[in-house]
Amino acid sequence: MLNYLFGKGNNYNNNLNSELDISMKIDNMNNPISNPADNSVDNPIDNSVVDSVVDSNNKLYDITVSVAESVTAGAITNILGAKPGSSLYFKGGIFTCSIASKKDILNINIEYAEKNNFANPFTTMEMAKSVAKLFNTRYGISTTGYSLPIQRKENLNTGECELNIETPYAYICLYDSYTHDEVIIKKEFDYDKNKSSTKQRAMMQVSTANIAIELYNERIKKISK
Repeated sequence: MLNYLFGKGNNYNNNLNSELDISMKIDNMNNPISNPADNSVDNPIDNSVVDSVVDSNNKLYDITVSVAESVTAGAITNILGAKPGSSLYFKGGIFTCSIASKKDILNINIEYAEKNNFANPFTTMEMAKSVAKLFNTRYGISTTGYSLPIQRKENLNTGECELNIETPYAYICLYDSYTHDEVIIKKEFDYDKNKSSTKQRAMMQVSTANIAIELYNERIKKISK
């Protein structure tokens, strides 16, 4: 199941108290892109899109992108980087799974993130905006979430919040630094305790990465028309 959340950056503020508050404030994106497919992406970046970065009138389209990953653990970076010629538009990716890396590298609002288990729409959006600024790209892609069920008590010494995640899920954000639009998706995944957790984690990460790539593909198709 995919849940779409759309918005403009100026609709957010750091005083939001819950994901419900956020979802109510990010439902007004002017031109939402089409739903991405859940299946795998055989060709990560459509050749026709890359070829049309410069059109017949020699108009240049900026499709530069950078990535900040948490739950996907580098899967998006791997897909983007595997495409020949990707250095023309893919400027870099970082894996920020720790609290310290999210704070020190991406400068996210740690206080809000801690109160909302670090995998929420606002933190995901902050990561996408920050990585776009860090690499000076038009687009920023980010992911947060939990690839497996997890139960954990609060630990104030380590800054860990209490968790009771029964269903694995991911938030994916695509941010456009030109228009300040963002698309945020929540994807939930079935989990079978009788099957390999390692395999299910890997499949969840790849599926989430493919959704992110589809978001990017659909967006750059729109701007090149």
